Amino acid sequence: MMSIGIICVHGYTGSPKDIQLLVELFAREYDADSVTNCLLPGHDALEFPQFDKDLFVESISAAVESHKTRNKKIILIGHSTGGNLMLLYCARFSFVPHLLILTSTPKRIDGAYLNRWEKYAAGVKGLPLTSVAKMVTAIHESGAIKFSQEFSVLILHGEKDELVPVEEAFLWGKNSFTSPPRIIVVSRANHDILAGPRSDYAHALIRRSVADISMHDSEKSMGRIKSVLDSEKALGRFLEASPYSCRHLEQCPSTKRVLAESIDFPLYSDFEPVFANIEITTQCNLRCKYCARALIKKQGKNMSINTFRNILSILPHAYRITFVGLGEPLLNPHITDFISEATLQKRHVGLVTNATCMTEDISSDLLRSGLNAITFSIDTADQAVIEVLRSGSDIRRVIENIGKFADMAKFHQDLSTAVFCTLSVENVSLLEQAIKVISRLGVRALMLTDLNFQHNIPYTLWKNQSRDLVTMVSKAISRSFSLQLPVLSVHALEEFGLSQRYRNFLLIHPTSLFTRMGRHIHCMSPWQTIPIDVDGNAYVCDCQPQRAIGNLLEKPLDEIWNSQIMMEHRMQMRSDDPPFECSICPRF
Repeated sequence: MMSIGIICVHGYTGSPKDIQLLVELFAREYDADSVTNCLLPGHDALEFPQFDKDLFVESISAAVESHKTRNKKIILIGHSTGGNLMLLYCARFSFVPHLLILTSTPKRIDGAYLNRWEKYAAGVKGLPLTSVAKMVTAIHESGAIKFSQEFSVLILHGEKDELVPVEEAFLWGKNSFTSPPRIIVVSRANHDILAGPRSDYAHALIRRSVADISMHDSEKSMGRIKSVLDSEKALGRFLEASPYSCRHLEQCPSTKRVLAESIDFPLYSDFEPVFANIEITTQCNLRCKYCARALIKKQGKNMSINTFRNILSILPHAYRITFVGLGEPLLNPHITDFISEATLQKRHVGLVTNATCMTEDISSDLLRSGLNAITFSIDTADQAVIEVLRSGSDIRRVIENIGKFADMAKFHQDLSTAVFCTLSVENVSLLEQAIKVISRLGVRALMLTDLNFQHNIPYTLWKNQSRDLVTMVSKAISRSFSLQLPVLSVHALEEFGLSQRYRNFLLIHPTSLFTRMGRHIHCMSPWQTIPIDVDGNAYVCDCQPQRAIGNLLEKPLDEIWNSQIMMEHRMQMRSDDPPFECSICPRF
């Protein structure tokens, strides 16, 4: 495998010390020969140097050539106008880096920018006016470049950048590169994003991206997961757009299940989450008896599209995005923008909905947005019981909405549709009746589960098991199969290639609904799935929405994903004494 060569370039009014902390981190992580902290010509003189675009670009070229002669993967990191100079270098020499990272880099200059820059550079002595003009010209020239070659781009920008407004970061996402760059806004960071406040967060983002390059072996990884790609067609499209995700997907438990390989379930995970369950709203129009909302009180709030974009960029390897949480996703008025944003990156996007507010317009928008999967929650078809279990719902309207959606979705063959039904002692006797209704909706599968959460234990099938209840459930499931509606176990939730492997998860033995596992067998969530709430907080798992492990927007992912809490949870899950929340969970 090729080693890496990292070239860092400071801005015109800056110096190598602006990037030195990052350089030292790389020198320790790899070796000193792997990283070059460029000193732009003239920046070691007493007088400030003239802006000499050609001379600066040549110095970058010399640093790159030094690493290229040693057969290294080249990574370019530019701060401020150092980023502009790197773009000019790539364009002039038709150079394609393995990764380009622009930090606090302007795309354009206007009068307001010059006023800010004059204040920012007030401490710089002997700055020639002609050089300011040349710098402006160079920035405009780099901002106008449209690259035809494909390469990875990461753009980091401080939320509080006092020189280059944060809006500049998003301009780089428009027509500059062949594929949309990853753009991350670092909260509370200023222009000195690599040396000032929040630099540790920026460093962590950069180090993760560089690690993906250094550890990437596309041919080997793609060969190993061929059978996964054969069963999960959308995954191939995602890896074309995000090739460095291959290593993470290759190591996740769901992939190893498809490959029939043993899974060691490590305490420390050196691969990142490949599934993300994202709560885009805490608003809900129902009052469901068994929902965690009954215990966790949250004020109604919608996630902003910019926050969502940030989360996607922080989680570049999260192939499957599911909108789910303590709110009804369709109540976020920008739901289709969220879906479109994720599908543009070739992610597999699904949502879970109670279907009460699925108008024809919303259904049409959902289908147009590129949605890959939709799951409807139906616990019973009896309105009297609905009013007890899902107060505020109207089952006739729900059935009508789903039926209309199914009619509109007939020509969307790649769209996965399912009904999720949660059973309890209060609705299990009505399961066969519900199945008759659900079987006419045109969905592809029905997933059954017993209740979760401690406060629901008295109502579970598990605690109320009897021969009559088991017979009742068995008869209903047999009826579903006879109506050509396959019934799946909840263990299928985090599996790859379900459309081709669904037979492995058919609920042929209904007694599993009435049992709990004393030891860890099925659940893969803490090793591959990260649940995120409306504010960007990550949680141990969906079944513990009260146990936060850190905010993705404030704390580096690697510190969250392998935090002490997370590793202790993984260890306890594998022990003879699993967490109480796991021992009562139908998925465990």
